[in-house]
Amino acid sequence: MLNTALIRSVDVLILGGGSAAVASALAAHAAGASVFLAAPRNYLGDDLCGSLQLHLSDDISYEHPIAAALRLDNPTPRLVKLALEDRMVKAGVDFVFGSYPVAALHDEQDEICGAVIANRAGRQAIQAKYVIDATPRGLYARLAGATFNEFKAQTINYRRRILAPLDADLNDWQQLPGTLFLEGKEDKHDFAIYEQQGVYELSQATPSALAQFEQHSYNTHWIAESNQIAEDSIYQLNDRLLSGGADENKFSLENMSCLNGRCAVLSTQASISDELAATLAQPGALLDHADTVGAEFAKRAQDESERAAVKSVCTNASTDKELNNTLMVRSNGLRPSDSSIPQLQEETHNVPEIGSVDVLIVGGGTGGAPAGIAAARQGASTIILEFQSHLGGVGTVGQISVYYFGNRIGFTEEIDNGVHAMGENPAYKADSGRWNPGWKQAWYHKAATEAGAAIWYQASVYGVQKIGDRVTGILVAGPFGHGLIRCGAVVDATGAAEVAGNAGAPVRVIDDEHIAVQGTGLSPVSPVRDYNNTDHNFIDDEDMVDVTASMVAAKYKFDNDFDICQLVNSRERQQIVGEWEVSPLDILCDRQFPDTVCRAYSNFDSHGFTIHPLFMIKAPDKKCHYANVPYRALIPQQLDGVLCTGLGVSAHRDSLPLIRMQPDVQNQGYAAGCAAAMSAKTKCNVRNVKLKNLQQHLIDKGCLEQHQLTASDNFPLAADVLDFMVTEEWDTYRGIAVMLGHAEACKPLIEDALAIATDEEQRLRYAHILCMLGFGDHANILFDYIKNNPWDEGWNYRGMGQFGFSLSRMDTYMVALGKCSDEKAAALIIKKAKELELPCDFSHARGLALTASQFLDRGIKLDNWADQLHSTLMHKDMHGFAQTSMQAVLDAITPDSCETTVRNNSLREIVLARAVYLLAPDNSDALAILGAYAQDMRGHFARHAQALLAKQPALATA
Repeated sequence: MLNTALIRSVDVLILGGGSAAVASALAAHAAGASVFLAAPRNYLGDDLCGSLQLHLSDDISYEHPIAAALRLDNPTPRLVKLALEDRMVKAGVDFVFGSYPVAALHDEQDEICGAVIANRAGRQAIQAKYVIDATPRGLYARLAGATFNEFKAQTINYRRRILAPLDADLNDWQQLPGTLFLEGKEDKHDFAIYEQQGVYELSQATPSALAQFEQHSYNTHWIAESNQIAEDSIYQLNDRLLSGGADENKFSLENMSCLNGRCAVLSTQASISDELAATLAQPGALLDHADTVGAEFAKRAQDESERAAVKSVCTNASTDKELNNTLMVRSNGLRPSDSSIPQLQEETHNVPEIGSVDVLIVGGGTGGAPAGIAAARQGASTIILEFQSHLGGVGTVGQISVYYFGNRIGFTEEIDNGVHAMGENPAYKADSGRWNPGWKQAWYHKAATEAGAAIWYQASVYGVQKIGDRVTGILVAGPFGHGLIRCGAVVDATGAAEVAGNAGAPVRVIDDEHIAVQGTGLSPVSPVRDYNNTDHNFIDDEDMVDVTASMVAAKYKFDNDFDICQLVNSRERQQIVGEWEVSPLDILCDRQFPDTVCRAYSNFDSHGFTIHPLFMIKAPDKKCHYANVPYRALIPQQLDGVLCTGLGVSAHRDSLPLIRMQPDVQNQGYAAGCAAAMSAKTKCNVRNVKLKNLQQHLIDKGCLEQHQLTASDNFPLAADVLDFMVTEEWDTYRGIAVMLGHAEACKPLIEDALAIATDEEQRLRYAHILCMLGFGDHANILFDYIKNNPWDEGWNYRGMGQFGFSLSRMDTYMVALGKCSDEKAAALIIKKAKELELPCDFSHARGLALTASQFLDRGIKLDNWADQLHSTLMHKDMHGFAQTSMQAVLDAITPDSCETTVRNNSLREIVLARAVYLLAPDNSDALAILGAYAQDMRGHFARHAQALLAKQPALATA
């Protein structure tokens, strides 16, 4: 039995994100109906921007308000998207991005009464009186049981568009009317849109066949001179809605209607002729018709007294009982942190089987594209599922087209050389660490298809099939439809461990403990710029409310740019709890492993604040270190058939900055793809692949060095090494890391060294280490420092290029005492808190809050702590920063591409509210603040607040 969260109940539901979908939503809303719109991509206007049809047809009447808004002298994708999204926001119409229909809701009379959508958060149900299916393929109407003409093999005459310089010599490409003027660094650059026609024999309209067609189109029409290739081809298929007697040479509500008049197919898939379909396929041609159906459905809905109760869910597919018992789909709602949402229970979940391969790559980004190429080269049948319309992730779609650090060897070296050779006039040298994002997208696509991998673009994965402990299939939805793809092994390259999480494996994510997460960016895009790296927000990739709000806000924020990338450039996401966790101690001690599959190289650029005790003792600096990543870190606990790569691997969150560099993720993804192919082809557990064979292949490829084939774990270190680290390396990263990693063995050595030390800094360091390890015999040294010194300069949150302490010396000494000291120390620290000048820096607020939590966890009595921290929290400049509406998100926008003030204010508020709540769970102000953050549009804040309130649910809901 599957559950599906019932997230909305509306009059009219619109499925699709094109201009006609938006027009119908606005028309229905204006007519008084409640409306919800689910769009497939991370923007509105995909019919215009996805195919680069930015200029409306000259035949379109500009009396329509949307058409008038889109009649731009210099149209850009950002302006087109913003014209639509701005109208939806201002009208107050509810919508979500990244969602496809996967089922229909039926009532007692077997009439449709809504839909189920799927996205990265899982599946959600929307109850509705009427449904407007504005998807290009009529996806909802098909799965709800409407009758369509049978598809007949046809010759597709299609078109593909590119953006290129106005003066480009493109031979057989047709330059379309209209010039785009883009501001460059020194002068204006002129661009135009070009189009080329193609012919393709399509024998069937299955998901795999349509994906193969798009692969062909991409390979055929990509050229090195282009600055951007359209996401979609422009074409029409012949399997339209079966005519119910309507005149196919006219377009009316009768042509759109199906399912007893409860659904309208608002696209060229309605029951119309080929000739009329060609006319209506022009940009903007459906706007007036959209108004008609939106207003009419609103009127009908309001004439009906109430919505019929949901009885069943239908996908117009049959599924055997065994399959139903093996499917796992999240049912939290649009937000992973959502709870207490009404649930629909499905006795039988029907889903079509749409493919079967050896290896399935979920995510075609920095790690996924290399994994797909590797698996296919190993002879495994392979499909790459990618939500974007291009491969490569942050380095291509995300515009971060410069290596920061990373070990540029092995498969990464092949990539760099291959991208350099994609055209006659490369802008960068092969070893420069820079590239043209379009060329790198094309190299990945070419390398994957030449290896035999299939690529399914715009695909959203929303669940798994799991038999026993093994994942044997993936549930996917996209413009091609939806269904199950069976597989022998999966590479979870989502960057958020989504496959592992969906399958029930233990994962790490923001919870009640802290809200330390690396900063996120959404890069603005321009054809005159290859690179743009930002850090201005926290975005939870799996939270569809957060993603939607952030994507909309970015179009306001970057108001001079050509476009906004559709990829969330997050540096930290959900991670697996793996067979091994890579810790900062492993890295700084250069720990060796017998199963190393990647050797990374970078520094601890945290893009935020650190939480590991090591970095409370000695601040991270810009020095680079090598890090061995063992195969075990790619294997989720309690799960077989899945290898995780990229940001989702098992590593302490403070280790991520060092192992997440693009060169290393590319090599790591390559290793995961090879291992997945070995597992699938031999039908063995991913833990049982012949590791030495894998390592030897990686050595041959240049990803590893020969000595790593025979390496063994070098921990625990010998006694003489420990003694040297304590006495000689007491103030170095490696020395402190060794002491923390060998706590019991080093404790007597540290105490002996402290007894003879005369240097005050050395004594403070030894006492600090002992206290952070929980040994309080020498806590008096830190106690005296805190007592005899004033508050020092604090630290406020910063994102890009964050090195050094994120707690001051005073802060971290307080934290150390919280780990090991008594009521006397607690009294001293609360006395210190009363002396703090407000509004204070974030680190001081965090230091006090963290210290309180640690005393509390150890059962130490904390007189007056709740009152003092509450007083600090309620200072007029220390609270009120939650963003609980789209308008609040927009109001917080600044032009800074590395915005920190907004985040700093919220972080300081929530850490103090957490502490007050833990000390006094009935404190009304703390409850109100956490309650607001539980509804915050920013997913990480919502996760943290909801996890905290779940500790005392009766009080939290009082």
